[in-house]
Amino acid sequence: MVDVVIDGPKIKSLRDSREMSQGALARASGVAQSYISRLEGHRTSDIQLSTINRLARALDVSPMELLLEPGREPGGDEGLPDFHMYLGRRFANEPGVRRALVATYEAIRSVEEELDQRVRRREAEPRGG
Repeated sequence: MVDVVIDGPKIKSLRDSREMSQGALARASGVAQSYISRLEGHRTSDIQLSTINRLARALDVSPMELLLEPGREPGGDEGLPDFHMYLGRRFANEPGVRRALVATYEAIRSVEEELDQRVRRREAEPRGG
């Protein structure tokens, strides 16, 4: 088991935005509908990384989007955990792995921010027609 907290309301929100029932998500992810119900209701604390990955794939999101940042309330707009803190705990005995993952994460975040800026600039441009 991985020491993470799932943002159950975020799973429900993502599922609803895709017009998926819990049953449809269960079929798409291979995760039991009863377990999805418990996750959405924030009534479970143990979850396997493989389950997070299956749900994320079925919802077409990053697994990180399903996690709750420590100290945040479930269902908030930003469900990302403190990735550095998580990696510090998860790879405490493997600092080289932790450093490599943090560097990769930071590079991805940098690219994501650049893409967001480009999208905002493009959306602000007057439309020709």
